[in-house]
Amino acid sequence: AAVAEIWRLAGATNSSTNRLIEDYAAKNIGIANVVTATDLARLFLWLGPDELDLLALNKHRVDLAAGLPLGTRIAFKNGWFPGLRHSAGIVYPDDAAPYVIAVCYTGTLATGHAVDDPAAQLIARISSEIWTQRHKLGTGDHP
Repeated sequence: AAVAEIWRLAGATNSSTNRLIEDYAAKNIGIANVVTATDLARLFLWLGPDELDLLALNKHRVDLAAGLPLGTRIAFKNGWFPGLRHSAGIVYPDDAAPYVIAVCYTGTLATGHAVDDPAAQLIARISSEIWTQRHKLGTGDHP
């Protein structure tokens, strides 16, 4: 109920947390969590400075963080499991406005490995491309 309330407060409309992440008994009877990139972005926009500062300490520098220049501040959370990979956060460029990015991937590229995962590499490439467009974000000039 507490997690559902956070989703609601953040404005999430399509995500729900119905079981703990590693609750395999619940998973085996069909109880699933649902998350969308849009709702993850809404959640990051809702978080306060203290929470974002904690997420900026994430040392697992794969996925979104791997697509950014070394030293770029990003407050983010990533997650992986065989068949899925996600990463969401706020990037703080020195030369442009901060931006929110969220990517959810489901498919065979997600091996479930923490680092050497093709889905993580895909998300890093997406992050890198968005970084190159950072000056155009919010202007309507980006593809």
